[in-house]
Parts: sequence; C-alpha cells; structure tokens
Amino acid sequence: MMKAKEEQALSRQDAAKELQQVQRQLNAVQSNFNMTADADQIEACIYQMIELEKQHHTLLQQLREKEA
Repeated sequence: MMKAKEEQALSRQDAAKELQQVQRQLNAVQSNFNMTADADQIEACIYQMIELEKQHHTLLQQLREKEA
C-alpha cells in the first residue's frame, strides 16, 4: 500500500516538473515570437506555441487526475 502512494507521489512530481519545463519552453517561444519580424519565423513560433499549449493542457489534466 505504501509503495503505491510513493509511486503516485513520484509520478505527480514528474508531471509537475514536466509542466514547469513546458511552461518555460512556451515562455521562450512567446519571447521569440514577440521579437521576430520574419514571416517564416513567426509561423514557426505559432505552431510551436500551439503544440506547447496542448502539452500544457494535457499535463494539467494528468495532474488533476492524480490529485483526485
């Protein structure tokens, strides 16, 4: 019984760390988006932001499920 709780806590910690990493990546892409004038770079940033926002949403859902 104790191992299951420890494993759940670890996986919750891993998900939280991954969520922080995705948030840092998203902030970096948003910064690049704000500083570029090149149309191709802007388009690439938009696709990256969409991908990272989806990852962020998925990780939030996983964390909420683990806490329930």
